[in-house]
Amino acid sequence: MRKYLFLLALPVLFLSCSSREVTEKDKTLLFTMTDFSRLSSISYEKEGCEKYESTNIFGLVKLDYTFDSSQNENNEDFLYFTSGIIFSPSEAGSKSFFTSFINSYELGLKIGGSKVKVEPVENMVDWGEENHFTNILTEEGNITGNYFITRYKNIAFHFTIIGLYFDDNGILNTYFKDKIDTLKAIADGDEGGEEESAAE
Repeated sequence: MRKYLFLLALPVLFLSCSSREVTEKDKTLLFTMTDFSRLSSISYEKEGCEKYESTNIFGLVKLDYTFDSSQNENNEDFLYFTSGIIFSPSEAGSKSFFTSFINSYELGLKIGGSKVKVEPVENMVDWGEENHFTNILTEEGNITGNYFITRYKNIAFHFTIIGLYFDDNGILNTYFKDKIDTLKAIADGDEGGEEESAAE
């Protein structure tokens, strides 16, 4: 993982949805600052705003976690990341979300007038049946963050980070493979109780 300091206003997409309670089981499926601090090799201690959300978008359940260090005025360095999971009633729904997530993210940057660029990178993640990994670049071409999305059956997991970035798939595996394996077990029906918690 490499560190790069940069402040980015991320695009926000508004969808018709209803909120639902985020359960404790839901929270263990998401990648949070607790996970980051436990796994980080660069001792990046930050305090900031943590937010959990859960929405139901036309039957598709979406869990989200956001950490934003800019909400703490004592932090000089900026770190933002968000992790999210979708549980679709069907595999077709998760495939559609996978494609729309990528297109909406990149379109949102353009509509928002952001000068950052995106650069897809091959072979960085291979956990799912569909995978997409992208570097986020400054106007000068420096990497300032990444986002990725991986889909397996009816479940998709996505992650965006700004202020630090990943450039090694071995480190990505260290950070995320256990989370992905748990979600794949849910999709395969091996963890039915947790799937009911997240997708009811």
